[in-house]
Amino acid sequence: AERVFVASASGVVAAVALKDGQMQWRRIATTTGGVRVLRAAGRSLVSVADGGLVQSWKTSGGDLSWQREYASPVIDVLVTGAGKTQHVVVLRDSELESRTLSAGSHEWSAAVAESMKTSDAAGPPLLG
Repeated sequence: AERVFVASASGVVAAVALKDGQMQWRRIATTTGGVRVLRAAGRSLVSVADGGLVQSWKTSGGDLSWQREYASPVIDVLVTGAGKTQHVVVLRDSELESRTLSAGSHEWSAAVAESMKTSDAAGPPLLG
């Protein structure tokens, strides 16, 4: 069934059927803020909650696959790759990190260079 995935400022992640608006599943992602970012990738969803909580959910029934709490706020997440080799790239103010989408296993980290942090930097952002 075709569906859309939604998140709320009250910390909920849900799946809603496109044909009739019926809620298929609903999960509380966090009780201490809202969900700021939601990315769909195949059979997975990745959410980012206020305060640095990153979670991966199964789209079929909303089961939580993995979660990771960061000490500093998460700016954004990107999902890359295809099939079993998908990755979640987590961008924080001081670090860029890659994790496997399936299990959340850490793959690599890189410090974010000062040139990437400033809005008036000339040229493409650089990793340190």
